[in-house]
Amino acid sequence: MEAHVILETAMEEPAWERLKEVLPNHLQARFVFQPGKVTVRGLGSQPAGQQLEFLIQWLDKMSAAIGETVSTVN
Repeated sequence: MEAHVILETAMEEPAWERLKEVLPNHLQARFVFQPGKVTVRGLGSQPAGQQLEFLIQWLDKMSAAIGETVSTVN
């Protein structure tokens, strides 16, 4: 059984889709957006320390994308 991690977010779906695009294809399927939350599929089956390490890596990629997105809009 795959355990999932749920992250709360106030983000709207169009913004989420733009950020998700920067993730490698094999990771994009792990993230499932629903209003108010993002489910990271299968992450909960990893040891706690590794969950955190993976999330930090993936969120760093998304954070970098925010800067890229803002630069292209301005």
